[in-house]
Amino acid sequence: MSKIAGGPLQAKFRCRKEGFDMLSLSEALLISAPNGGGLACYENRVMHVFDNFSSTGLALHNSSVIRSFHLADSALLMFYHPDGTQKKLINHDLADIHDLLVRDDVLYAVSTGTNEIVSLCTDTGKITQRWSFPGEGDSWHVNCIDFWNGRLVVSAFCEGMKHGDYYNDPLYNGFIMDVETKEKLWLELTHPHTPKAEGNRRYVCDSGLQRLLIQEDDQTHSLLHPGYPRGLCFTDDYILLGVSQPRNLTTEKNASIKIIDKKSFIQVDEIELPFTEVYDIKILPAQLVHSYRFDQMIL
Repeated sequence: MSKIAGGPLQAKFRCRKEGFDMLSLSEALLISAPNGGGLACYENRVMHVFDNFSSTGLALHNSSVIRSFHLADSALLMFYHPDGTQKKLINHDLADIHDLLVRDDVLYAVSTGTNEIVSLCTDTGKITQRWSFPGEGDSWHVNCIDFWNGRLVVSAFCEGMKHGDYYNDPLYNGFIMDVETKEKLWLELTHPHTPKAEGNRRYVCDSGLQRLLIQEDDQTHSLLHPGYPRGLCFTDDYILLGVSQPRNLTTEKNASIKIIDKKSFIQVDEIELPFTEVYDIKILPAQLVHSYRFDQMIL
C-alpha cells in the first residue's frame, strides 16, 4: 500500500476575512483536501487544521464521520465516532478513492483507480456490490456521486478505454450518468465534479471551465468562479462552493470556499483555506467536532 505523506498539525489559522456568519453557532464546516492537503474545520470564524494527510471524500453516517485518504493503489477509510473512538478499513481491491456517500445505511465509494462504484459493509470493508465501467482503470475518471430522485449518479470526465484518456480531449466530454441504467443525465461538461440535488435544483461543478452550473426548471445558470471549482454544500440561504488552485499554475494562493446567495447567485463572502486544494465540504454540529479526536488519529 502506498505510504501517506503528512502528519498531525496543531496549528490554527484565523481567516483573514471576517465577513458575517453564514453558519449558526451550532454548526461547523469539515473540509478535506488532496495533494498535500489534509483535514480542517472552520468553526466560529477560526480554521483548525488537524493534519496534512491527503484526503478526498467525506461522508456522514448517523453521528459518525467517514473519511477517505488519497491513495493510488488501495482504499483506506477512517471512521470517526463521537465517543472519540476510531476504526480503520483497508481494501486492496480498490484504488484511488475519490468520493463517499452513505444512504440507507449503505456506504458507497468511487474507486477511480479501478473505474467503478462499489458499496461496502461498514463493519468489515467487504465489497457488497460493484458497478464497473468499460476500459482500464481511471480511463473515465469517475469521481463524485449523489442520489437524484432516488437514482445513484456519478460524474465522469469521459468514456475512455486507456488509463488517462481524459487528458487527451477534455473539453465537453464529461457527463453525469445514472449508475444503474447508464443513462446520461447531463452532457457536454468539462472535468465535472460534485453533482448535488437540492429541492428542484441540480448542481454540478464544471471544474475544467471554472464554473458552477445550476439546473432549475427549464433554466441553466452558469456561475463563473476562476480556479477549479470542486466541493459543494448548502445552508438554508447560501451555497458553499469550494474552489481549488489549478495544479498547472505556480501560485502562492490557497483554495477558498465561496459563499453564494441562493436567490441572487451573487458571492457575498469567502473563506480562505490553509490548503491549495479542496475536495469535500460537510456541515457538522459544532458541539461534536472536537469529540471526534481528528487531531489524534493513528494510521
